Amino acid sequence: MAAVTIDAPNFVSSNSFAKVARYHALFLRDRGHQVRILARCPERAPVAVCPPHQVARLDGLRTNTIDGTHLVYCGPGDLRSAPRSIFLVPFETATLRPGWSRHAQAVRHLATHSHASRQALLLAGVAPDKVSLIHHGFDPTLYYPGAEPLFPMDGAFTFLFIGHFNPRKGIDRLVRAFVDTFGRDDDVRLRIVTQPMFGQGRPQARIAALASGSPVADRIDVRIQPFNAGIPEQEMARVYASGHCLVFPSLGEGFGLPALEARACGLEVIATRCGGLVDFLNHCNAHLVDVEAMRPDPACESMNPVYRGLHFWVPSSTSLRQRMREVYEGARKPGGVEGWTWDERLDPLARLVERHGEAEVRRPPVRTPPAPEPQPLGGHEVPTVWLCSFRRSGNHWLQQLLARNFEGIRTTKAHVHATEVRSMMGPHDRLVYLVRDPKDVLASNYEWARESGEAHNDQRSWVIRPDTPSSFLRRPRRFCIGSTFERHQSPL
Repeated sequence: MAAVTIDAPNFVSSNSFAKVARYHALFLRDRGHQVRILARCPERAPVAVCPPHQVARLDGLRTNTIDGTHLVYCGPGDLRSAPRSIFLVPFETATLRPGWSRHAQAVRHLATHSHASRQALLLAGVAPDKVSLIHHGFDPTLYYPGAEPLFPMDGAFTFLFIGHFNPRKGIDRLVRAFVDTFGRDDDVRLRIVTQPMFGQGRPQARIAALASGSPVADRIDVRIQPFNAGIPEQEMARVYASGHCLVFPSLGEGFGLPALEARACGLEVIATRCGGLVDFLNHCNAHLVDVEAMRPDPACESMNPVYRGLHFWVPSSTSLRQRMREVYEGARKPGGVEGWTWDERLDPLARLVERHGEAEVRRPPVRTPPAPEPQPLGGHEVPTVWLCSFRRSGNHWLQQLLARNFEGIRTTKAHVHATEVRSMMGPHDRLVYLVRDPKDVLASNYEWARESGEAHNDQRSWVIRPDTPSSFLRRPRRFCIGSTFERHQSPL
């Protein structure tokens, strides 16, 4: 059996990264592999988000000291050369950036979660034998038909949306389709269960503006959940039971777990014919929305610059309205999602780990040259500035700016979180948390950075945003990071 270290952002929050990582970890453990889990971000979400029967098993994997093959969960922009690592890379777009393609070709092995993502990697020039397909699944003990609804059901036919308040998810298109399709005489409701993210705050106000003047504006029920700390997974069957049909008009999905889970819970599913959704949805088990074009989306680009210039699948508004009307009037699909549980879909993961574990055993040991002695600077070691970025864009900019304005200081780009950097820092090193404007940065991440700095002596760390005027860096005294946030002293 192989030794595996699973390196993921976190394991107990409600986002799909965490969910997939913990199911992978527990599956490999149950198959007899030695598993260690390593969270790159602090586990700030309440443990209650993670099913109780999984918490104790995950805690036991945190204390393991084995190393072995690394499974690294990251976006395509975070790929790096690592000889012992297998990268599990989800992405939602139909195309890749040229820089991502170069990074993907350089790594040892990649795994992705849909045929569309694998095809995009192959078209980018990655060799077929370096890309594995590992689908997601659902847990039948947590997702099943007939659960007690979590939200009130009064007899009206209820369309349900579950997902982040994110332009890529197509919420604007859904609201417009709902108000254009139905009138006051229709006994219908739209229920939106969402989490604000990336500065897309105040979902209620945005949805109210889209539905303003419509006779069914009062039929839209918006339920807001905290980002990455929403409804516990053991309650999700009750959330799905609070609707009759899940509507998922996404512009792109790496896989689309909510659609799979909704179908497992017995709901009708309306979804865009795109990305990973078509791996498990078809005309037998879902009402598919046609794609009218493949192009960049300005709303997605403004939300996250990493999407700039990348192509999405744009769902047809006419097709979406037709599917919603058909389902409301009684159209049903008989097919299910048999064969899509986690246990049934993760055999390729086990084979991948075993194959690379055997190759690691056969690999001759590599002699690592000793680290060079630090160069003196005024009788002290040369300090290193470690950069910790919550979003990868901006690292190169700050590295150049620091190197230009601080003579004799080496900068090291480290796209890892402070909990890992601390163990590598020298006595004269400094730590920079790179964040974006306060309106864009996730509040939970910022609060963690601030608390971490205070807990580890603020004279060694501070927070900066990319649009800080360079004059602050030339004469570093205080870095202003927004009117509603504290100022942090610079130690340099």
